[in-house]
Amino acid sequence: MALTEGNYKSWNKETNALGKYQYLWSHHGDKIKEITGVSSMEDFINSPESQEKYHTYNMEKNVIPTAEKYKKNYPIVNAPTEAFMGLIHFLGSGGAKIYLDELQRTKSYEAAQSAIDADIYKRTGGKPPKNMKVVDYLNKLLSSGN
Repeated sequence: MALTEGNYKSWNKETNALGKYQYLWSHHGDKIKEITGVSSMEDFINSPESQEKYHTYNMEKNVIPTAEKYKKNYPIVNAPTEAFMGLIHFLGSGGAKIYLDELQRTKSYEAAQSAIDADIYKRTGGKPPKNMKVVDYLNKLLSSGN
């Protein structure tokens, strides 16, 4: 699911996404600590074993079940389950739902992107989104074979 070319030490300083799978410590940190036993971002980024352990847990408990549900609930998106998994990993399940709801309602990828940008803007206190566009992320993810 990562676009870091397998780099466990990857650290996006703009978003604070960490490691091979680019988990946001602010969102996943407590669960990462619980599942892996690491105590800090630095411990996590320096432990490929912890990154793999948490990624496996997150995929099995959250991403895959949610992706299967969204694939069923959003037939407008004629895409493989992996695309839904990537969307959930990239936006979180709540962000993916906002994106998919808007896509289902408007049938417009641009409107769906605007909806998620507005959500990020609201949640970050008016800071503009720094992520790449959803469609670009999914195209890169699916073409990389990750």
